[in-house]
Amino acid sequence: MRPTRYIGLRYYLLTIICLAIAAIAFYIGPIENYASVSGSGPERPVDVLVAKLSVDETVSVLFLVFALYGFARAEIKRGGRLYEIRGDRVVRTDGFLRKFTQTIPYSHIEEVRIRQGIFNRILNTGTLVVDTGEEDIVFTSIPNVKKAQDLIVERMNSVSHSRRR
Repeated sequence: MRPTRYIGLRYYLLTIICLAIAAIAFYIGPIENYASVSGSGPERPVDVLVAKLSVDETVSVLFLVFALYGFARAEIKRGGRLYEIRGDRVVRTDGFLRKFTQTIPYSHIEEVRIRQGIFNRILNTGTLVVDTGEEDIVFTSIPNVKKAQDLIVERMNSVSHSRRR
């Protein structure tokens, strides 16, 4: 499962704020006429294409670039994470170009905890903390976090029951 888009919330907010500033700078800023390159006579279509950008248009373009960066960063962050609950282990894979994988067999898991704030409870998401005794593996922004916790605990119990036999 992939994390929810909540994981990149700050980048989505950056995108929205930058788009708002770009719109304000473009529509409310001073309106300047295009300058003719030739300086005399009627403007030709080429003159309009070579025209200089006003300050408000430059600011708008700059904030549009920031908005594009924010959106791309959020999607790369979300797309670069994969959480898997397999038959014999839990796997967390991070990275877009370089991959980092953590694998935990159910036999090494001691405890599974959920962290949810009020916003997470409203969205039915949360953070799943898998404690191995040595380290905590954190799975952030999990959709239906309680269901994931129940599945891991169920598989932990089945592994521990099969060891006793």
